[in-house]
Amino acid sequence: MTLEQVAKLSGVSTATVSRVLNGVAVVRNSTKARVIRAVTELKYHPNLHARSLASGRSRTIGVVVSNLDNPFFLDIYRAVENDCHSHDYEVLVANTAYSPEQLIASVRLMIGRRVAGLAAIVSEMEDAIVSKLMESRLPIVLNDVGTAGGNITRIRANYRKGIERIVEYLVALGHRQMAFIGHHTVLGPLDERRRALLDAVQAMCPGADIRIVANADSLDGGRQAIRGLLSTGPAPTAIICVNYAGCSDILT
Repeated sequence: MTLEQVAKLSGVSTATVSRVLNGVAVVRNSTKARVIRAVTELKYHPNLHARSLASGRSRTIGVVVSNLDNPFFLDIYRAVENDCHSHDYEVLVANTAYSPEQLIASVRLMIGRRVAGLAAIVSEMEDAIVSKLMESRLPIVLNDVGTAGGNITRIRANYRKGIERIVEYLVALGHRQMAFIGHHTVLGPLDERRRALLDAVQAMCPGADIRIVANADSLDGGRQAIRGLLSTGPAPTAIICVNYAGCSDILT
């Protein structure tokens, strides 16, 4: 069904049908009711892509994440999605699996789809990708990584303070044999937490044994990390886990 058919059935112009569907102008209630009846009868669905091209405005937000299997990324994505829907925006999501190459491809996809804005909830950000994002002039929000400026806003978590509180708590409980289970330790946010942990242990409990284990960000990666930890050396009395996708399995 087309806009013209809806207009013909309801006895109004295509411009009036467009105003009713977009809610951009006041239309008499009787006219609006005729248009809505025609839309329902004809089972008309507007071409949202064509509408975006005509208006120059998109109602889609792009979201790029490193790993949707990871509860950390999934929780943030769900919050973004819920807020977008509450403001009548749709969400286009891409999963990079921590690949900088896939991140670049996903960013190009989002730009090509003319999204209204982009949320990059990733750990594998590189300077070249940030430059490309700045060139796009899209409103962009980065989580933890990259550099703010121009069209880019960065939301930053104070991982060091959080790690220090964890270590302070564990030391107060008497733990001296600790382990840190992560993944992709070369990634900025994870490496920052690892370094913060070593600094905090050195400052609060010199001589404490802290072992670092890394494996894939997955359930199987979590299993392999804990098996490797328990099969080599004395078992720790406390484990700090930032391998989010594998943590639930470790706890069981």
